Amino acid sequence: MAIPFETMQALIGWQFPGGKFTIEGWENFLMYDVTLGEAPRHGLGHPIYAFHAPLTGMGLTYEEFFDVCHAETPDRIRAGEYDFVYNEPLREGVEYTISGEIEHVERKRGNRAGLFDLVKFRLDMTDPEGTVACSAGNSWIFLRSDDDAAR
Repeated sequence: MAIPFETMQALIGWQFPGGKFTIEGWENFLMYDVTLGEAPRHGLGHPIYAFHAPLTGMGLTYEEFFDVCHAETPDRIRAGEYDFVYNEPLREGVEYTISGEIEHVERKRGNRAGLFDLVKFRLDMTDPEGTVACSAGNSWIFLRSDDDAAR
């Protein structure tokens, strides 16, 4: 049986457990190396940490988050869009607090995908001084059984 849309709408405002993430110097060096970037200077973190760090520190595994979103099966999940807002450069050795919430849920129907739920959420990386260094907006697509009760 498909997930009622009201169940999905109830997720709006749901808070991630959150956690901590520190960009370690050795890992940052490898991140620059693997992306063929110039070696880091002055302890600046590679911009890709805006993707990696929030998802690592959100306080859930991917599987646990997919359970929160009532994924029907692992093969019916798709990555959506990503949007990053940098308020300050990410830095090595800083312990960032990761926090965030589900901001939007929308039920749609696609010609190829059929019925699906688009779940948009935001994860913030906040430095010890309380500044949100980076906000990562993410969306995941949860394909749904095509069932009249789910509409």
